[in-house]
Amino acid sequence: MGKPYYLIDFENVQPKSLGRLQPGSACVRIFYGENQTKVALDVARTLQPFGADGDYVPITGSGPNAVDFHIAFYVGHIAAREPGASFVIVSKDTGFDPLIRHLKDRGIACRRIADIPAPPGATPAIKAPPVAKKSKALTVVVLPEPNGAAAKSIRSRMSVH
Repeated sequence: MGKPYYLIDFENVQPKSLGRLQPGSACVRIFYGENQTKVALDVARTLQPFGADGDYVPITGSGPNAVDFHIAFYVGHIAAREPGASFVIVSKDTGFDPLIRHLKDRGIACRRIADIPAPPGATPAIKAPPVAKKSKALTVVVLPEPNGAAAKSIRSRMSVH
C-alpha cells in the first residue's frame, strides 16, 4: 500500500496546519473553490516541504457541491491510476459518507475525518473561562469599628455618583 492521500475540502474545513502529516508519509491535495483567494500561511508553509506530494487543486466554476464532485473525481482518478491507494477525505460534510461506503464495498480504502489531528506534543486549545457579567449595582458594606471611627473616615473619602 502506498502513501495515503489526504483530500482536503477547503470550502468546508480550513485547517491551521497539516498537523501530524509529515513530508514523505502522505500526499496532500487542498481543494478550494473559485471564490477562495486565501490560504493560511501556516498551511502553505507546511505543504511546501511535501513537494510533488502536496498540491492545491483550484475549482473553476461554482455551484452546490462543486468541490465535493472534484474530490470524488480525484478519488476515482487516483484509484484507477494507483491500485491499492488509500484516501482520507478531510471534511465535515457527511455527504461524502455514501461515496465512502461505496468505495469500501469495492475494496478502496477511504475514510472521512472532520479535521487533521494536531501534531504530537501540541498544546490543545484551552477555552477561556466564562467572563462574569458586570453587575448593574454595586453594594459596599463597611464594617465599622466599635467606636464608629472607620465608617466616618471611609465615607469622607468616597464620592457617590
